[in-house]
Amino acid sequence: EKAIDEIITLQRKFFADGATRATAFRLDALTKLRKAVRERTDALSEALREDLNKSAGESYLTEIGLVMQELECHIRHLKRWSRSRRVSTPLSYGRRGAGYGPNRSAWNYPVQLLLCPLVGAISAGNCVLLKSSPLVPHVEAALRDLIAETFGPEYVAFVEGGGDVLDELLKRRF
Repeated sequence: EKAIDEIITLQRKFFADGATRATAFRLDALTKLRKAVRERTDALSEALREDLNKSAGESYLTEIGLVMQELECHIRHLKRWSRSRRVSTPLSYGRRGAGYGPNRSAWNYPVQLLLCPLVGAISAGNCVLLKSSPLVPHVEAALRDLIAETFGPEYVAFVEGGGDVLDELLKRRF
């Protein structure tokens, strides 16, 4: 709980400083993310194989390739899309009993369900706090490392944990 509050405080300060509003900053962040995903494609595929028994082809087709397409689209169109306006923060999580597991997190496409919304959030000039599903521990570790090596926690942070962490996140005002 304390760590989450510290991350949110750090990100609010970073956002208030205005760095994320510049189109050049956002393009640079998207380019860094594209490079990181490209460099870690094999590691992400292996993590998906270990957790969900997905082949490398399926991993790329249903997860990594979709993230790369999203990144390419945003990089190509960001300058045109850039305009100053306030938008609401979308939160996406599954319902109990709806096929999403006991921790109320979508886990069957963990890479694309975490990284595609990140692409949109970066394009919009936001700071981001990510939480993946603990039901896919190898993917969670690979994504945690990718995020930590690509961005500072004041801009994009990654938290781990189960339903208790998700409940704490949902109590916060973003």
